[in-house]
Amino acid sequence: MRVRLRTVVIVVILLLFLVVVAQNVETVSVKLLLWDFVMSRIVLLVLSLAVGIVLGVLLGRPWNRRSRRDRSEGSKQEYARIPDDD
Repeated sequence: MRVRLRTVVIVVILLLFLVVVAQNVETVSVKLLLWDFVMSRIVLLVLSLAVGIVLGVLLGRPWNRRSRRDRSEGSKQEYARIPDDD
């Protein structure tokens, strides 16, 4: 039986995630501006990861969208050169 590399990578990542969850079950106190929160450490880690992913996607979108659009337009037509006013 042939095992795909993608399947192996997913299983390894899931096992590592289970180890992290098992080792981070205690509660922690989080102070954010004027509020105090008490939550499990793994919840804090997952929330931090989610915020990082959302910010990465939102901040990365304009450049990614522009480069894709430029590539598609570049293959359809040649860009006109704008003369310099020197």
